Amino acid sequence: GDYSELKKFSDKLSKLPQIIALNKCDLLVSNEAIEEFKSHFSKDTKIVEISALARKNVQNLIKEAYELLCTLPEKEA
Repeated sequence: GDYSELKKFSDKLSKLPQIIALNKCDLLVSNEAIEEFKSHFSKDTKIVEISALARKNVQNLIKEAYELLCTLPEKEA
């Protein structure tokens, strides 16, 4: 994926694992826009399609975030 904007903000943040949450998916008529967006990222990039309003896939986003957090090493004191 293209993390250049995040890297400009913080090199450290750009190197951390990331999950992209695509909100407002309930407003889309087709999946073409989602597929176009995903095409800019590697297959390994976690992208979760959600609708906060319809509460669609929000639990899946929480689960993905939890699983990713569980893989991170302990923070040094």
